[in-house]
Amino acid sequence: HLPIISIYFLGYKLGTGEYDTPAIIVDNSVINAITKKKIHKKHNFVKMLTHPCYILQVERLKPERKTRLEKMLSLFDQSYCTEDKYILEIDEIDTEFSELANYLSQPTLDEDFVRSLIYEEDYEKWRRNIEVELKETQKREKDANKSLKKIITTLLKSEKTISEIAIMIDKTENEINQILNS
Repeated sequence: HLPIISIYFLGYKLGTGEYDTPAIIVDNSVINAITKKKIHKKHNFVKMLTHPCYILQVERLKPERKTRLEKMLSLFDQSYCTEDKYILEIDEIDTEFSELANYLSQPTLDEDFVRSLIYEEDYEKWRRNIEVELKETQKREKDANKSLKKIITTLLKSEKTISEIAIMIDKTENEINQILNS
């Protein structure tokens, strides 16, 4: 079995303080649940479950890349994004990572792939707009029901019956009871 290694490329920063670094290693430990003591030897099965992960905070990269890791991470630096947002235009790629850069750029050479990215982004914008409109509509309906409830309550206080109020506001008695109970 091959080990699982998770690598998370974040386009945002995790907090401040100890997290002010472009790369973090999370190496899970094994603890005896009864004694709360750390178990230092990991069984192969446990190793497979508690795989380490690497968190790479691209926004924390410094302009000057000194280490090998920082140079490799520059291939993911979103500050190099072109206007279309899908392609990075990096002036200098360290020769050690040129093969990786070529490999990573392959999908952007496929027009269908780039077009699908654009469609996906358009769909997400459309979906978010629909969600916002739906929430606004629900809020307006809730506000309208609150207002209607006030009107109905005022009319009930003025000794109007539910059937009279139903006729006045063009609702059924059932609808009025639902509004009053909401």
